[in-house]
Amino acid sequence: MRKVLSMVMDRQQIVDVSYEGSTTLAALYWPSYNAMKPFTDLIDKGVYAAMLKPDLLRLQRVWRPRAMPKATSIGPKMAKSLQLELMCLTTLSS
Repeated sequence: MRKVLSMVMDRQQIVDVSYEGSTTLAALYWPSYNAMKPFTDLIDKGVYAAMLKPDLLRLQRVWRPRAMPKATSIGPKMAKSLQLELMCLTTLSS
C-alpha cells in the first residue's frame, strides 16, 4: 500500500497546500539533510525524478485489487477504488 500511495501522491501539491510552498519536494523515506546526501546520491537521477511525479498509468499496471479477508468487517468484497483526500485548515479562529 505504501508503494501505491507513493506512486500517486502529488508531492508538489502537498508542498503548495500544506506547507504553503515553504519546503522542497522529497521523494525518499528520509529527509534531505546534508548528512543523508551520500545515500541519496546512490539513487539513479532518473529514478529519483520519476518518484517526484504522480504516475497514474504505472499505478494501473501495478495495482491489482484483491478480495478482503473474511475476518474483516468489510467481508470478502473486492477493493475497487482507492481515494486519498488531503484536508488542511485555511483559517485559525482565536
